[in-house]
Amino acid sequence: MTISTPSTSPPETEEYQYLERRPHRWRKQLYLKGRNIPVGHLIYDMRANQMSPEAAAENYDLPLAQVREALAYYARHLDLVEQDQVAERRYLESMGLAIDPPPVPR
Repeated sequence: MTISTPSTSPPETEEYQYLERRPHRWRKQLYLKGRNIPVGHLIYDMRANQMSPEAAAENYDLPLAQVREALAYYARHLDLVEQDQVAERRYLESMGLAIDPPPVPR
């Protein structure tokens, strides 16, 4: 599959075996093929739960190569994924959802 990725430089063409583009109003990052999971969600879950690529592959029942491809994509397109996360946060906040937990009283 060939995908043109948006960036501030001229468009580049990249080949992905395990990632795919999905139509979405504001999300521009790629998704894990066969799952309704954007790359950023996988990466942020891995960070939050301190998962290795092997643990994430097992947890999500994915081929290890798919997790590694998602990590490589994230490293190349960090700004795009982060922009999507900011847009998602704004969307959720506009729906009245509290994103950050309230402070814990001391």
